[in-house]
Amino acid sequence: MDGMRVLLDDEQLEVNEPTVAAALTAGVERAGERGRVIIEVLVNDRVLNDEELAEPSDQLMVGSCIELKSASPGFVVVQAMHDSIAYLERVRSVQVQASELIQSGQLSESVEQMGQIVGIWQTVQVAASESIQLLEFDLTSVQVDESGTAANEVLAELTDKLAQLKQGLISKDWSSVSDILEYDLDEQIDRFSGVLGAIAKQAEQLDDHGTC
Repeated sequence: MDGMRVLLDDEQLEVNEPTVAAALTAGVERAGERGRVIIEVLVNDRVLNDEELAEPSDQLMVGSCIELKSASPGFVVVQAMHDSIAYLERVRSVQVQASELIQSGQLSESVEQMGQIVGIWQTVQVAASESIQLLEFDLTSVQVDESGTAANEVLAELTDKLAQLKQGLISKDWSSVSDILEYDLDEQIDRFSGVLGAIAKQAEQLDDHGTC
């Protein structure tokens, strides 16, 4: 439509009406035809945030330029997995600090850190889940170590450990919470990082073969 320019990478798109919502719909459809996904949207050189993308505006944008950037699903997954591994390395020290606070009787301070810990674990779990769905991986076929441990086994272990942490917090079993933070979840960082690394490796292989 005249009055608004919409670009998907270097390709100009036609849209039904001059709105961000219409541009995003057209861009997602065209990117899908090319086997790609949208990773960034700019309106007049301003990058839209997650909230704006979740509910794209239907306000008329006559005279505006909307640019949509795309990438292969494999590329998106590799970046997400590397970011998640970095997040887990950050949470390692936080878990140790929370455990030490509990052992020294500073319970209120440790509970504050607990929210950060749980938040990071939830973030990386969601990232892994969404990546698996995007590339349609079979978790039982994704091996995370030389012994042949499958990703779904590690995910089940992590879910169990986080459930134990939650139960310990509810029952105020601080000794158990401290042990889970210092030992169990520390081990899970290494094991879950193996899952993330394995997913990234398979995503890279898909990209190399041109299937993403």
